[in-house]
Amino acid sequence: MEKELLLDMLNDGGAMERILLNEFVDYVEKQIMSSNEQEYVQDNKGIYQKDLYVKNVISETKELMRYGEEVIAIENMLENLNEVSLSVDGYAIELIQRAFDGKVPKRIEKILNSFTGR
Repeated sequence: MEKELLLDMLNDGGAMERILLNEFVDYVEKQIMSSNEQEYVQDNKGIYQKDLYVKNVISETKELMRYGEEVIAIENMLENLNEVSLSVDGYAIELIQRAFDGKVPKRIEKILNSFTGR
């Protein structure tokens, strides 16, 4: 219920985009971090403790967003999660779609589609 309320309350163009993108980042962090801390993820460069990996990805994302690079930040975040087989759920995808008013940048859309198997 809280999720729908947030989405309904926001209706101010660029401010809405920033708020929803921040909500997306926070939501994904909580979603992924809610599982076992001792889990590990792996990419072609090595094996990492999942909670530390996610914290680093989120930190880099928030840093880029502070400088107004929201699209690059979200694209990098999604690519990094995808590389280690971590995904986002339907609500997270809905936040992205709402943040971009249904006009999700093609590169982000491609990564999101890989999470949903489209």
